[in-house]
Amino acid sequence: MAARSTIDVPIAGAVPGVPGDAVALALNLTLTEQTEPTFLTVYPTPASPAEGPPLVSNVNARPGEHRAN
Repeated sequence: MAARSTIDVPIAGAVPGVPGDAVALALNLTLTEQTEPTFLTVYPTPASPAEGPPLVSNVNARPGEHRAN
């Protein structure tokens, strides 16, 4: 992924076995092979663009580290 990029990943109703009315999700996030200090933030799509992403991260890593949450 490029710096400051986002990826929308539909889950509820889009993944086999996940009902369309799902309200919670458990994920395993892993950072690997990064070349600069980095972080990963996972959050639900905001109701409006004005909300933006949260100001906290789920995983932080330095170059060369393999880090999972």
